[in-house]
Amino acid sequence: MYLRDEKILFVHIPRNAAQSVTVFFYNCLGILDLFANTNGYNEIRKEKTIEELYNSDSPNERYLFAKNNRWKVPGPIVLTYMTMQEYIDYEYISREELPFIKKIVTVRNPYERIISACNYKAVAPNRHWIQKVATYDRVRSEKMRHFMRQSDFLKLDGEIVMDHIVKVEDIHTIPSLVSDRIDTDGKKIPHFNKAPEGLLYERAINDELIAAKVVREIKRDTIDWINDYYHEDFERFGYEKV
Repeated sequence: MYLRDEKILFVHIPRNAAQSVTVFFYNCLGILDLFANTNGYNEIRKEKTIEELYNSDSPNERYLFAKNNRWKVPGPIVLTYMTMQEYIDYEYISREELPFIKKIVTVRNPYERIISACNYKAVAPNRHWIQKVATYDRVRSEKMRHFMRQSDFLKLDGEIVMDHIVKVEDIHTIPSLVSDRIDTDGKKIPHFNKAPEGLLYERAINDELIAAKVVREIKRDTIDWINDYYHEDFERFGYEKV
């Protein structure tokens, strides 16, 4: 999500309370309907230049909170989940203006994020299934982005370039971080797009039912794979491995 006039870039990592932050920014902008002018799809349906997107009547197109399923604009299948590298490579933001933009992201405990992604996207919490989805084509797979390393969203030319990396448990601090760029007027981060209570994806693998709502329900070999594959996320964001 990029607020060009306010020079605020919020890098949206799936399953990290990012829609709650999006709703907060929309509230600050006076946009009351998150999916206004989306025809129920939140999908870009006509070919447009990047400049036309930034001037669109649809807030979701204007702030790059939209799907690109029909490949009508530059970028991956979901603009919402663009990485820092993609914002630059697809020329939504220039390298010259980047230093003047406040860059924010929310990060989450890797175990909690993977469990949430597995249940939300119907993927068994098993190392082979997670690994399969995590290696899908990044440009064409929306599902894959739910399993990407969080650190990979934040890198430009191999280096993390964010100004504020906020843990989801500290999400309440975001209004104070952006109040110099946008009128927050005492607004707080709402709780939006929470997974339904009791949401649990189960799959039988080798005659065993595989499912997880908490870390202790994940098998050891899958924990070990998560520890290895998401090692950088644990190290950079200060979360302990089990």
